Amino acid sequence: NIECKIKNIETNKETAIEIMDSQNNIGIYTGEIKLDNPQEAVITAKAVYKKNIIGIEHLNISVVPPNDEYYNLELNKKGLKQLADISGGAYFSPDEINNIPEKIRKNINTGSYLEKIELWDTFWYFIAFLLILILEWWLRKKKGLD
Repeated sequence: NIECKIKNIETNKETAIEIMDSQNNIGIYTGEIKLDNPQEAVITAKAVYKKNIIGIEHLNISVVPPNDEYYNLELNKKGLKQLADISGGAYFSPDEINNIPEKIRKNINTGSYLEKIELWDTFWYFIAFLLILILEWWLRKKKGLD
């Protein structure tokens, strides 16, 4: 015989859990209880044979409110399409995975822009370059280097 109860740690309220033997009679037992409020609890199971306790087990559990994230696991196409539109991206379904590289290639801007600037024609670049050369020459002379 198996006796099982659950005890709310905060309120010390105990509730019995009805335990049933499995259909195969192989020592596997099941029990079910519905808890409406979040709580910390201890489940205690006691095995009794001919009025003698042959084993006791305790299990600490936390009961938390249900989270919708765990119940709605399907692909949210509408939400993903909205996110893609807002962010300037694109939505691709799993069936379109082979088309993604082609669509990316179409959107790549391959144009380039080249601008040549002649540094010697720009007075201030020339002055900066000339000052660096003079500074190097002066440092070499000061250190006695050639």
